[in-house]
Amino acid sequence: MTLFSSPIGTLQLQRYPTTDDPSLQAWDAADSYLLQQLLQQPGWPAARRIGICNDRFGALSLATLQALAARPGELLSFSDSWLAQEALRRNAAANGYAADLVNGRLQLCDSLTEPDKELDIVLIKIPKSLAFLEDQLCRLRPALRADSLVLAGALCRHLAPGLNTVLEDCIGSCQASLAWKKARLFQARVSTAPRPVPTPTDYLLSPGGVRLRNHANLFSRTRLDSGSALLLQQLDQLPAATQVIDLACGNGVLGLLYAQRHPAARLLFIDESHMALASARLNATELCGCAAPHRFVAGDGLSDCAAASAELILCNPPFHQQHEVGDDTAWRMLRHSRRVLKKNGCLCLVGNRHLGYHSKLKRLFGNCQLLASDARFVVLLARKA
Repeated sequence: MTLFSSPIGTLQLQRYPTTDDPSLQAWDAADSYLLQQLLQQPGWPAARRIGICNDRFGALSLATLQALAARPGELLSFSDSWLAQEALRRNAAANGYAADLVNGRLQLCDSLTEPDKELDIVLIKIPKSLAFLEDQLCRLRPALRADSLVLAGALCRHLAPGLNTVLEDCIGSCQASLAWKKARLFQARVSTAPRPVPTPTDYLLSPGGVRLRNHANLFSRTRLDSGSALLLQQLDQLPAATQVIDLACGNGVLGLLYAQRHPAARLLFIDESHMALASARLNATELCGCAAPHRFVAGDGLSDCAAASAELILCNPPFHQQHEVGDDTAWRMLRHSRRVLKKNGCLCLVGNRHLGYHSKLKRLFGNCQLLASDARFVVLLARKA
């Protein structure tokens, strides 16, 4: 736990999953800047219903609860990340706000939720994907009045070209602040008519003609990524299994195409992104007629899976969490996989060559087989002896 001092007060916050890197903390200057500007808005004291978007570890949501104090009101925290919501749950408990989650004063909403009541104020931590931001704004816009306050912020180095256009098209005219501690804010005035939520994008796999649909916050949402393409070419080399997990499943392409070859397989699709799971469920329904008999679970990798419960795990692990690049997430997935696999069960993994998964798998499993490689990626198979 480390201390977050904001213009509102102090909080004990911790990242989730935890990290040993002292340079990574559970807030940044954009969080402080948003809270500072919130308190300076003339309409803030009358706010009764507040939306928070993309709060990674709870700094914005919990500080806003502090500011509300004994005033009536409710706070809706919208996020596509199960990990971010878990961080908020843990930090709420650590700071004495667990009861607010129970009584509904603080509500956790996934990224597909559209508010059913008007919002007085919306604070947005600008996400990495502008397509995702557009989707969020279109879902929020019907709940905004002409006098609703919309403040969006991020570190300057994370701002993407075209941000102003997205805010103006979806909300209305916006004004950028001066930079403060390498962060910048945008205040939008509600003046545009609500727009329909963008439909999921899709692409066609060839050969085979399988069409896959993808919600806005998916990695490589307009085409099949090169790593998954290389793994798919090796599916015929994988053992037949009935208890199969598609870990960090994205749109479900690995598990669904495996299930096409092995109709007896029962897939568990796991991802921390609510939009990824919605995409995988949608694709399972369209390819198979219904999502059954497969299961779709949002969570922290395989943390909640029973030991020795899977015969095969397919994985294209992420090598970044939002803007932070590293192999911590993938390393946790590898350790979880060894625990969850049955004896003689297999993990099939695709990753960038330079990440050195070959040596990590040998350390964990005592073996590692190279199934395929190209200039950028390797497909590896490890068996639990």
